[in-house]
Amino acid sequence: MISAIRRLLASVVDCALLGSYVICVCSFVFQWKLVSERSPFFAVFAVCVPFFYFTLLESGYGGSSTLGKRLFGLEVIDRESGRLPIYKSALRAIAKIAGPSLVVLGAMELAIHRPVVFGALILLACLVIPVSIFVGRGVIGLDDALVGTAVVSRGAISSVPLRGAWHWLLVLLIAGTI
Repeated sequence: MISAIRRLLASVVDCALLGSYVICVCSFVFQWKLVSERSPFFAVFAVCVPFFYFTLLESGYGGSSTLGKRLFGLEVIDRESGRLPIYKSALRAIAKIAGPSLVVLGAMELAIHRPVVFGALILLACLVIPVSIFVGRGVIGLDDALVGTAVVSRGAISSVPLRGAWHWLLVLLIAGTI
């Protein structure tokens, strides 16, 4: 197993990339009034982009790791077969997004009255919960425990070259701007 610090740092990079992308696109869309203010665009976009990002990049076809995991030398594998199939990657993405989404929705009332507590809950939901289950001497995330995957040091198994991950990232960027 790998250290929780590397996983946490990879999660910070992924959250920063996804958060900045979602905020920039949504700001552009609302500033230019491409959708009405009552439209659920932001909520749908903020959930769909991370779902596709994690599903496509963490699958065996996408290179088995997100950009943050690549930066810290990590990859996601299926504990049974090694290479992560796309359906398990989708289940892992749902498990990864559902927990933080529930915490954020439950804490929305704190945003106005106690913004510091709200910020701490967001940090907890997005960074700590997904990477913080300690099992024996190893660390696995909640999503790994539910789906049967593991995050290991890159190179523990053979994987798809980096070219596949950049292909899917380009697809996500183009799809997000249309």
